[in-house]
Amino acid sequence: TISTKAPRTLNGDPTVENIYEVVKELNGIGESDNAVMSETWSSRVSTALFEHEQMQEIAGMPEFDITSYGDDGSYGHRSLGANLQAIAEFMKSRTFRKVNREIYFVEHGSYDHHSVNGVSEFFKQANDALDNFVTELKNQNLWKSTVIVMGSDFGRSMGPNSSGGSDHAWGGNYFMIGGSVKGGQILGRPF
Repeated sequence: TISTKAPRTLNGDPTVENIYEVVKELNGIGESDNAVMSETWSSRVSTALFEHEQMQEIAGMPEFDITSYGDDGSYGHRSLGANLQAIAEFMKSRTFRKVNREIYFVEHGSYDHHSVNGVSEFFKQANDALDNFVTELKNQNLWKSTVIVMGSDFGRSMGPNSSGGSDHAWGGNYFMIGGSVKGGQILGRPF
């Protein structure tokens, strides 16, 4: 998951000077007789510190800002649109980070409406967010090499219940879109 805000400075109010460098030194290359768990821990800490430094550097580089992104921010900084924009900005830095394949995870909840069918606004937010994201990926020439998979943790009834909402059902719902995905197919039986 990608934060919608730039990473904060670590150790902003230090009790030990250069603690960042001390931690890196302590978690650098280990000894040959170190245990697997300690080597794994050190490797993960070192990687996290490196990636944090890299993200701070990227956050300060204007060439990775996306100023033409379509989301006007009306859904807030924790919205699906804001999260997808952060991912698009991060993807834009892939060459700088020397990365050619990544997996991102984004959640967009609150679709569980048993009484009044309030999901229409959520569908609009999701549609707008995906539209802006796809447009940006096309601008970056990444759409052909991107696949988006959506999955629900539980199914919903196809028709409304007596309260105008929908109930939990037996089948989940999923979709997959991407620039190279052969679309227009519906798999499975709706009833």
